[in-house]
Amino acid sequence: MPPLVSIILPTYNRWPTLQQAVASVYAQSYPHWELIIVDDGSSDETPHRLAEMADPRHAGVPRLRCVRQPNRGRSLARNHGLSLAQGEMVAFLDDDDWYLPSRLAQQVTFLQTHPDVDLVAAGVLIARDPEPPHPWVAWRDQPQLTLARCLVGCPLPICAVLLRRDCLAQLTHWFDPEFDLLEDTDFFLRLLLAGARFAWLEEIVSVYRQHAGSSQQDGARYAHAYVQLLSKLLASPQLPASLRQQETALRTHYLLAAACHAYAAPDLPLAHSLLQEAAACQPSLAQPGDQTLMQMVAGFAHSPQVTDPPAYVRRIWRNLPAALAGLRAQERQALSLLYMGRVFKARDRAAALGGQPPRTVTCGAFRDWLRALYYDAPRWLFQPAVWSALWPRAPIPKP
Repeated sequence: MPPLVSIILPTYNRWPTLQQAVASVYAQSYPHWELIIVDDGSSDETPHRLAEMADPRHAGVPRLRCVRQPNRGRSLARNHGLSLAQGEMVAFLDDDDWYLPSRLAQQVTFLQTHPDVDLVAAGVLIARDPEPPHPWVAWRDQPQLTLARCLVGCPLPICAVLLRRDCLAQLTHWFDPEFDLLEDTDFFLRLLLAGARFAWLEEIVSVYRQHAGSSQQDGARYAHAYVQLLSKLLASPQLPASLRQQETALRTHYLLAAACHAYAAPDLPLAHSLLQEAAACQPSLAQPGDQTLMQMVAGFAHSPQVTDPPAYVRRIWRNLPAALAGLRAQERQALSLLYMGRVFKARDRAAALGGQPPRTVTCGAFRDWLRALYYDAPRWLFQPAVWSALWPRAPIPKP
């Protein structure tokens, strides 16, 4: 008997996008699923529409369950849905995202053929109007989903994971309602702390909708959430001693991540406070030759939370706190790193959509390549990977 997949879908006042999310479940090529929609106290037309929704039975078995609760937040809505789940496997879907048709089939097959894996994650298309969707394939940057790697970057879109329900028994609690944001990161990290094994399915299976302006609205909230997450991690008795010995590095990383979000808000006083705390924690950050902040910012600038990466980088380097004044001369290097990162990501996006690396990249990527050289040519001219990003078989200039 094929395994049943329980899909947990919390919703709150988003009927227009909820329709697309539900339709994408109905369109799955894998038929053995149940959809549990938890209406978290919606005040729009959602309750009425859900009451009218047809039950898409499979072989006479009901597959749709709609429940309603007072507005208590996304975490408790997901927990309510998990408490009702009957499936051997569990998937999640937010009310503004949607699945591609083979999403469940691909990931169920993966877990069936990899009995040592508890959770499989995959790639997504980022959809942000009016831009065309673009792929986010995090396995290229983070091929191993281990606890040590995910503690400093947990690139798991919740709409693209499938897990075995029995691994939930390893947790003392599921989604933590104390988190306003990053509740999914907290959930995944606690699964890893409990010994769950994660793996990638290197396919794009879902579409994640990025709302215009959400970074400006949520930047400061994300910053506070990172500080909250760090405190919870360090208080966990399950954190291995080998990682607890890296507390200074972990604390610095989370403070820098929080500062990146604060700059995106932009909330400059908060960003300055976080960077000053990070510099106090790791004084080497303030040294002119230290590139920790530069690399963190260049990576974050490519995330969906940033709408104008070059302007974002300039905002940071022109608004550094006094404690990091020695880094202000790094602005050109930071921009160069950003633009070259865009070249590689353009190549990776084309490969993700086309199945293999392209022979050449787009004109836009070529312009980014030239900009990277303009800002810091010595860094790139004699690196083979830089030339092969544009012309895979081009000869490499020798110094």
